[in-house]
Amino acid sequence: MPQKKKIAVLGGGPSALAAVYWLTSTQALRDRYDITVYQMGWRLGGKGASGRGAHGRILEHGLHILFGFYQNFFFMMRHAYGELRRPEGHPLRTWRHAFHPGGVGIEEEYVQGAWDPWVIVFPRNTAVPGSGGALPGLFQYLAMFVQGVVTLLFGWRIGYALTSRYYASGKDWEQGIDPPLGGAEPWTTVVLFKLIAGLMTALTWVARFINRYVPWVMDALTAVRQFIWLFLLRLARMNRRSHRFWLDLDAIFAILRGIITDGLMLPGGFKAIDDLDFRVWLLRHGLHHDTLGTTLVRTIYDAAFSYENGDPDRQRVSAGATVKVLMRWAATYKGATYFRMQAGMGDTVFTPIYQVLKDRGVKFAFFHKVEALHLSPDGKRIASISVNQQAALKKGLSEYHPLQTIKGLECWPADPLYEQIDKPDAIRGIDLESYYSGQMGKPVTLTEGVHFDEVLFGIPIGAVRYVCAELVDNDATPQWRAMIDNVKSVQTVAAQLWVKKPLDQLGWQTPQPLLSLFVEPFNTWSDMSQLIDREDWPPEVELGNISYYTGAQLGPTDPPPLGDRGFQEQMDQNALETFETFLEGRAHNPARDPAVGGITTLWPKAAEPKDPKVLDWSLLVDTKDESGKARLATQYLRSNCGPSERCTLSLPGTNQFRMKAGETGYENLVVTGDWTDNNLYLAFMEASFQAGILSARAVAGEDFPIIGEWLNG
Repeated sequence: MPQKKKIAVLGGGPSALAAVYWLTSTQALRDRYDITVYQMGWRLGGKGASGRGAHGRILEHGLHILFGFYQNFFFMMRHAYGELRRPEGHPLRTWRHAFHPGGVGIEEEYVQGAWDPWVIVFPRNTAVPGSGGALPGLFQYLAMFVQGVVTLLFGWRIGYALTSRYYASGKDWEQGIDPPLGGAEPWTTVVLFKLIAGLMTALTWVARFINRYVPWVMDALTAVRQFIWLFLLRLARMNRRSHRFWLDLDAIFAILRGIITDGLMLPGGFKAIDDLDFRVWLLRHGLHHDTLGTTLVRTIYDAAFSYENGDPDRQRVSAGATVKVLMRWAATYKGATYFRMQAGMGDTVFTPIYQVLKDRGVKFAFFHKVEALHLSPDGKRIASISVNQQAALKKGLSEYHPLQTIKGLECWPADPLYEQIDKPDAIRGIDLESYYSGQMGKPVTLTEGVHFDEVLFGIPIGAVRYVCAELVDNDATPQWRAMIDNVKSVQTVAAQLWVKKPLDQLGWQTPQPLLSLFVEPFNTWSDMSQLIDREDWPPEVELGNISYYTGAQLGPTDPPPLGDRGFQEQMDQNALETFETFLEGRAHNPARDPAVGGITTLWPKAAEPKDPKVLDWSLLVDTKDESGKARLATQYLRSNCGPSERCTLSLPGTNQFRMKAGETGYENLVVTGDWTDNNLYLAFMEASFQAGILSARAVAGEDFPIIGEWLNG
């Protein structure tokens, strides 16, 4: 037997795991590669890792929603669940048990001194993500159009009733039959797509001809459009909803005009506007200043945490990346515009991936924190890797077994399983997933030719300047310095509440919401009460609602040096104080704080019975029986401020500096992550999985499929 090539995978986030999944996808590949994943701490998932705390509480890095255009993500998840073949009665037997379609979105708008929620019912379709290419069929588009018209004409309640009646959810969804994975695009849809693209390309050349030879024609058309728009805007202002609809329509027309006049359907069209901010680009194409604050324009900034330094007054995002993702989101989702996980992300995503990879022979070295990559004397290869082995296993254990079972479901714990650790007291209370913990275990050196032949680097961009210092300082590979100087990341903040009463008793009147564009920094809120049955609370505990909040957190442009041990504690404290202010201040009557409104727009019945201006802290579930504000400390809050936890930004003019997976300048090094050149650029799970496939291609030299790659432009 030929000797297998040894691959050291640094980091166990979604991109790295997606790469390993494809590198072991056939027996021939498994015979070719000997793969070891080196993971800091005790669990996989990176920024998507979750763990189980007391009473089986699901503790996340933040709110994670999976969009229906994530074709490569769902392809892999469906494949993983199919390969596991979990038995009847398993809580998450199939991917349909793990991911349920959602259809209601709430976008908050501050109008005339109050927060006004706009309820959006997204059209459903019967297509299944991961099957049949990236595009739904023509019948699906027609059905979605009809649903949209009905909702627009008759209101969101009628639209919601229509989608609920004709599209499966809950148990009916779980029992659905899946078409085969992959497959070709529907030819009728492809023809329609190419006709539309051809028409828009033709219009691009017409617009360029007019601008060059008869520019007065375009000026006249613009003047007429502005006159009509202003006239209709005055009429629309008489009704708040009509006003909002007209502003969003203005944004859509600006996007269409920009696509045509800038030739985005031409090769390289999206990259040509990468140096512009999305709002600046819209203004260039006739967007009115009144529309800059409309929900359609603001959504992408919130969804991708596109705030420099976490500052809501410094919102910037690449126009090219934004338009591309908006088109994919609007035109290529299958089943539903978004899906909710039916357990923690660790339980639904990373447990099945881990179990499949283990069965395929992949090795996992937990408690191995990568400290530095070192170059060979000629500077052309990675010669060694310095690793901090954070913990040693007890005698007799050859590997760490990371999962525990809660109510029949294999889960990642929120803390290491200390019964497997030698001298566990030495690491209790230390955050082994933080570069700021200061924890020093046993120094270990991984050597080329002994421990690895090739390195797959999957550690996030925030840590690159420290872990890859020799590569960044190497004048022979200037792309590394250019990358860390330009590709930036942002801190995020997350909070979870366990509440005694269900939403309707708290005063919320719509179906299970996914709300965004609210008060900073916790501008996004989602009811996650579907998780109550997955947790393991005593029968006597009253629990009616679980709520998640998230947003960007104010912080430095780049994470501070790894020796700054107090930084994490400071940011965690800031998160707690900010969230307390968010809850307490916004729980007052909005009239008391007219500049910001109040949380009573969310939970109007969450006030003290004796004082409607004070939040009733006793609503928070607390088995320690604390009183007042002290109950908040028993909930879950975290600042994702560490180098490996920050969210990658797609700032204007920076995507050109992202590194391609196999173009690192080093013969035995491939990179992966949402910070690499993955063709989508915004910090979404689909971008991470697509990056993983691209890096697997770079390692193996095989053309692993990417669904919808032809749409990347």
